[in-house]
Amino acid sequence: MEYPTGTNDLPKVERLYLDFDSFFASAEQHFNADLRGRPVGVVPLDSPHTSCIAVSREAKARGVKFGTSIREARKLLPDMVFVIARHDAYVRLHKRILVVIEEILPVAHVRSIDEVVCTLTTSEALLGKALADRIKAALAEAFSPALTCSIGMASTELLAKIGAEMNKPNGFALIEVPQVS
Repeated sequence: MEYPTGTNDLPKVERLYLDFDSFFASAEQHFNADLRGRPVGVVPLDSPHTSCIAVSREAKARGVKFGTSIREARKLLPDMVFVIARHDAYVRLHKRILVVIEEILPVAHVRSIDEVVCTLTTSEALLGKALADRIKAALAEAFSPALTCSIGMASTELLAKIGAEMNKPNGFALIEVPQVS
């Protein structure tokens, strides 16, 4: 995008929103390499009457969604693996993730176990995708390729969150809204 010559006319990009992809299922794939590349469903308890609280990208691609019962998921994917949720492990992982992100960019707000917001300076905002790629590379180095995130950058937190959702999984979107004089 070409910008007008006056810096006051540049679109303001002030927020970076980072949203992990299928966090509980990806965390299980991170913890257990044998689950990587396989359809995984995370369930709250060991019961044939429960439903998935998270599903891996591989399961989503084959039609299983959040809230799908184990029974229905097995009909769709007989080879699907079900794992009982381990919230304590996810919280510990979340805390380690925050440390890695903070090495690159201060976290302004934690919105959930798998979503954080960072406030950007003008110089950080100008880095755009390069900054997002740097965060993703640091996370990949610290953890495993199973743990991916989508990042959105925009003038507001809401637009940045929408950007993070636009290109899931492992995506990036920069939403620039021209300033109105």
